Amino acid sequence: MGPNRIDHVNFITPDPPKTREQLAHIGGLKLSERLVNDGLSWMYGGNRQHHILGLVKGPVGLHHTSFELPDFNCYLKLGDLLDQAGKQLVWGPGRHRPGDNTYAYYLDASGAMIECSGSMALIADDADFVPNVITNLARPGNVREMQNVIERAVILSPSSVLQVPLSDLQSVLAHSPSQDSPPMKLADAEREHILGALEETGWVIGGPKGAALRLGMKRSTLQHKMRKLGIARP
Repeated sequence: MGPNRIDHVNFITPDPPKTREQLAHIGGLKLSERLVNDGLSWMYGGNRQHHILGLVKGPVGLHHTSFELPDFNCYLKLGDLLDQAGKQLVWGPGRHRPGDNTYAYYLDASGAMIECSGSMALIADDADFVPNVITNLARPGNVREMQNVIERAVILSPSSVLQVPLSDLQSVLAHSPSQDSPPMKLADAEREHILGALEETGWVIGGPKGAALRLGMKRSTLQHKMRKLGIARP
C-alpha cells in the first residue's frame, strides 16, 4: 500500500502533564492541543505538524502507531488487504478534529492498534501559537462507545501493547447507526460543522484563531449563517 512515513505515535501515561514537561525539556516538543481533563493531549515538533506524538491518560504503554497514506484511495486498498487476511477495520474511515486528519484503525497480527492517516493540519505561526483546550468532552453515539472500548482495553491489556477484544468492537458496530436510518439534512450537517468549529475555538468568531478562518469564510458570512441556523453561544 506504500505509506509515506510513520506519522505519529500515541503513548499511554498515568501523568500526562509531567510527561509533556519531560518531552518539552528533552525533545523540544510543544503542546498543540489537549482535552481539559488531560485524557488526551497532542504535541508537535520542528515540522509544525499538529502532532507527532499523542498522550493518552492510563497505565504506561503504547496506544497506537500511525502511518501517513499518500491519498484517500489507500483506504480502499487497506480494506481489501485486511479482507484478504481475514481482518477488518475496527474504526473509520473518519476524520479527527484534533489535527484535521482522516483515519482508519485496525489491529495487526500482534494485537497492536495501527492507524492509517491522511495528511495533518500544520501550525503556521509557531511564535504566537496558543495551544487549544477542548472543553466539550461529549462524544456522539458510536464515537463515545469506541472511547469506552479503548479505555477498557487500556486497563485490561496484559502487556504494554494495547489489545482490544473483538467482542467489544463488535458491540460498538452493533450499536452504530443503521444504514437504513434517514440521512441527515444539509442544514443540520452545516449546523453541526459550524458548532464544531465554534467549540474548538472557544466561540471566537473572527481573527487569526477564530472559527470563521477555520471554516474558510468571512466573519460576516459566519455570523449570517449562525443567525439563519439559530446558533447562539450557550
